[in-house]
Amino acid sequence: MTKLGELSIGKRIKAARIMRSMTQGELARRADISQGYLSQVELGERTPRDEVVELIQHALGVDFDSDEQ
Repeated sequence: MTKLGELSIGKRIKAARIMRSMTQGELARRADISQGYLSQVELGERTPRDEVVELIQHALGVDFDSDEQ
């Protein structure tokens, strides 16, 4: 299995979200971003700003900079 740290940010977000049994809508609400934007990030169509990554990390309870997800 691929480690999360080796994936693109969108795939890391999606993997972390799925591991926590969260829908895109739920994560988007918790991170205060739109579901459409989150979908584009997960698909690799958009690259989120650092501030948005921080909001998503907080909503997921993860730190993508650490080795432990």
